[in-house]
Parts: sequence; C-alpha cells; structure tokens
Amino acid sequence: MTPADVVSPAGQGLFLGAGVFGTLLGIAFVVAGIRGRQAWFAVWGGMLGFAGLAYLVASSLGY
Repeated sequence: MTPADVVSPAGQGLFLGAGVFGTLLGIAFVVAGIRGRQAWFAVWGGMLGFAGLAYLVASSLGY
C-alpha cells in the first residue's frame, strides 16, 4: 500500500468551506474587535473576511 492509496487530495469543496468559514470568522472578529475596543482585532478580522470573500468571488468567477 502506498501513501497515495491512503490519502485523497483536497477537493474544491474543502477550499470553498474554508472560504465561507474565513468570511464568517472575519465578520465575527470585526464585531468582537469593535465591541472590545481592540482596533487590531477588528482590522485583522476585516482582512480575514475580505480574503475569504475574495476567494469565494474568484472561485465563483472561475479563477
């Protein structure tokens, strides 16, 4: 048995799930950063949400 027989490659669904999860987590971090008065947390969450959303948009456009 080779390692290729045991492990399957990551599919598109895994990456789409990560994009959705990153977008939702980024929104939650922005809200937590604003409520907790932590600017770095809100900025970091905004960048995470933007990156996740950008991946989802690019994926839906076929890139």
